[in-house]
Amino acid sequence: MVKNQHHNVSFKIGDILVDNINNEIGVLVRTYTLFDVLIVWDVHWTKTNFVFNDDKIHHYTEEGLQILIYEGTLILHPSS
Repeated sequence: MVKNQHHNVSFKIGDILVDNINNEIGVLVRTYTLFDVLIVWDVHWTKTNFVFNDDKIHHYTEEGLQILIYEGTLILHPSS
């Protein structure tokens, strides 16, 4: 099995994510655990691209966010 190289990225509430592809900025607003093993983060996006009936908060697994950062899709700006 291939070792995941992206696991060295950690998150905190208040961290900023920049999505240069969609020209949006997100803030990590909440974290919780599902099924005692899956860490989930709620991200509040600026949503400059208006989408009708979108509440602007999207849910990501921690590993999914780590992969998106590792692949360069998102840029993480840690809060202080």
